[in-house]
Amino acid sequence: MSTNVTTYQRTEYPRPQFQRDTWMNLNGQWNFHFDDENIGGEKESWYKAASFTKDIQVPFTYETEASGIGGEEAFHPNVWYQREFEIPKDQIGKKVILRFQAADYLTKVWINGIFIGEHAGGNSAFSFDISHAVEETKTNKIVVKVEDSQSCMQPRGKQRWIDETLVAGMYRTPVFGRLSGLNFWKKNIWKA
Repeated sequence: MSTNVTTYQRTEYPRPQFQRDTWMNLNGQWNFHFDDENIGGEKESWYKAASFTKDIQVPFTYETEASGIGGEEAFHPNVWYQREFEIPKDQIGKKVILRFQAADYLTKVWINGIFIGEHAGGNSAFSFDISHAVEETKTNKIVVKVEDSQSCMQPRGKQRWIDETLVAGMYRTPVFGRLSGLNFWKKNIWKA
């Protein structure tokens, strides 16, 4: 892990036209690990308890200096992220939605060891309702596995098939927000 790298914290709401009053930015330092052979992670239940060997600055990919890893030019088909978060006291009892602006390519998510869901696609935003898995009065653990491939059958966005420019992992801001039902949507989205 590099100690002389400037870290960048992106704190802005990722989609300003949809900004909500109650949300938490999950950018920042995450625990991180490569699982190139796909022999550890899911088989050894890393989503329940794991010791990841690196730290990474999200939303930057491990290839970039801003990630805190940088200089890593090898292609890694399976990468893991983990961090903890707490539900603010004034948000207890409300629905919790975890949103990703993008992760390339197949993303799997666990909260407190519970599988939440998966999403395939490298350029589109996606979300999961994680209300059933969070502990409202305790520290929660989120674990994210991102799988990528060099297959020409997999759609590409900003990535290319040549080794020098492959980009994998979470590269846009993940956030979670609280919903209080239809009132929230009417107030913030369908405002007349």
